[in-house]
Amino acid sequence: MTNAELVAKVYTTPFPNRFLASLTQFVHTHIQFSYCRTLVYNSLDAFFVNRISRYENHKHYPFRFTGSIAFHFRDILVKTAAAHDIAVNPATDVSLSPLDGLVQYHLSKL
Repeated sequence: MTNAELVAKVYTTPFPNRFLASLTQFVHTHIQFSYCRTLVYNSLDAFFVNRISRYENHKHYPFRFTGSIAFHFRDILVKTAAAHDIAVNPATDVSLSPLDGLVQYHLSKL
């Protein structure tokens, strides 16, 4: 794929998020290679630096992560969060779907 094709897929086609998600599947399949692992770690690190750390007292709040990126790369997410002094329990703080947490909440109210 050329750069022009990549840009066209992201900026001119419907549902570019689906196209980008397909690239994530490739990275997940090849996560044993240091390039892919480093790519994911650096991307999550940038997320913590550019988004999470901007909140005052962010280290004192509980964080939950939802979605395929968080779920499939949860081991790297947990390590990256720990590097930023944020505790993330992969069993309870990371879910594939937001529906998981909603179901658990409403079941606990029965």
